[in-house]
Amino acid sequence: NGSARLNEQYLSAILDNTNLPIYLKDADYKYILVNSEYERLAQVTNEEICGKDDFAIFPQPVAQLFRDQDEEVVRERCLKEFEVTIPLPDGIHTFLTAKFPLIDDQDRIYAVGGVCTDITNIQNTNKQLQESQKRYRSFIDSFHGIAFRGEIKTFKPVYFHGAVEEITGYQEEDFVSGDLTWDKLVHPDDLPILLEQGKSMLEIPDYTFRREYRIICKGGQTVWIFERGRTLCDENDQPVWIEGTIFDISARKEVEQELRDSEEKYRKLFSNKIDAINIFDAETRQILDVNDTFLKRYGYTRDEALQLKIEDVSAEPEKTRAIIKKSIEEGDVLIPLRFHKKKDGTVMPVQISAGPFTWKGRNVMFAIMRDITSLVNAEKSLKESEERYRTLVETASLGIQISDRDGKVILSNSAHLALLGLEDGQ
Repeated sequence: NGSARLNEQYLSAILDNTNLPIYLKDADYKYILVNSEYERLAQVTNEEICGKDDFAIFPQPVAQLFRDQDEEVVRERCLKEFEVTIPLPDGIHTFLTAKFPLIDDQDRIYAVGGVCTDITNIQNTNKQLQESQKRYRSFIDSFHGIAFRGEIKTFKPVYFHGAVEEITGYQEEDFVSGDLTWDKLVHPDDLPILLEQGKSMLEIPDYTFRREYRIICKGGQTVWIFERGRTLCDENDQPVWIEGTIFDISARKEVEQELRDSEEKYRKLFSNKIDAINIFDAETRQILDVNDTFLKRYGYTRDEALQLKIEDVSAEPEKTRAIIKKSIEEGDVLIPLRFHKKKDGTVMPVQISAGPFTWKGRNVMFAIMRDITSLVNAEKSLKESEERYRTLVETASLGIQISDRDGKVILSNSAHLALLGLEDGQ
């Protein structure tokens, strides 16, 4: 009896000091005992639960699940493991439960026992890991660059993920296997710069860098690369690894070159010495830029010019505002004659080409003004000369007639008409 009581004390000590919920049910699936961890989780005492089945303790769906499991254990007469997720007073828990039958000497099952392992935290961790892996995979699948880590000295990567084939034409395995190293792709003209930086990486702990250079892809085409990264040190604080990202910036480089070409063309056009050119805001009409010819012709300094609105240089401001509105609505316009005024008040005739466009993200207009003073003066002189000639012919006492090659009369003065006895118009 003393030995039995000692064994019972040992068993009680084990049951009450384990962090695993443990229980025992009789052949009718009524509780015989539960340990303290079971009591804590279910918030029920051993005295309250003994003699009751699961339907008296848990919600019906949970109780029915436990009953089905118990019956399966009895039916198959062996240990079975079940994973269940159930609501408890302190929240949802997931358990891995090992249930087993207790069989007497007559081979009858007289009880069902269970040992539960709370795997809620493990499940949550696994779920978070799966979600993290899913996000990582989603990121990699949509990542338009290459993420890498490799040895500084050899250029050999330990991982090389992302748009490897899209950028280089090669497979990830070509680099990770060591059959191909990144320096073999670098354009010969750019490789010395990278090798020089490699020396700094080996000498300076936690070295960070950003660089642009070219590579030659598998198909032979040249691709511009933007790379940024940092070095990682070993336990002796010696730089050993390099990690970072690589992006194809060829499209950006093309745009930059096109922009430079465009700006060069713009600057050449803008710097021409024949026409005065200005750019002004389409809405406010504030002058934003002028060329040197504008300054020379209108008599302003650059600072003064940039304080003006476009109608400030017009001798016909209402017409100027009207044509701006028309150009914004219809596009480029050509104005054969308009009168502008200089800083000193002098009025000059100009021919204007103008139109709207986008400049530095703003809706603006350009205006190219050509001084046509000499042309207007020449036309005026010609008109005055013609008037003098017509007056001389008309007042002459001699009859004068001018005909073309076909004999058609072009001009006949009054004296000539009188000699012929004709009237003007006949």
